[in-house]
Amino acid sequence: MTDICGICGDLLDSKNSNGEIIRTIKLKCNHVFHFECIQLSYKFNNNKECPYCRQNGGNLHIFPLCPAILKSGKNKGNPCNCKIKNNQIYCGKHLK
Repeated sequence: MTDICGICGDLLDSKNSNGEIIRTIKLKCNHVFHFECIQLSYKFNNNKECPYCRQNGGNLHIFPLCPAILKSGKNKGNPCNCKIKNNQIYCGKHLK
């Protein structure tokens, strides 16, 4: 995955200081950002619009994506990108 976060400019599959992949989020308009970046954008702009296309981005708690790297299949090496529930870091398939 070589996509770039439109807010901070880092790679979407970048890692934090602990070596963990930074969580991403897909908005209703299908644009993907780092979860923390879009959270700050929503907070400081006082709206829930996509910073790229200005469509309603929706509720952040619904769409966080799993950052686990797939080990097999046609998307091997890419993040899982399944939706995460209950403030977990990974989806149900990749909980450790």
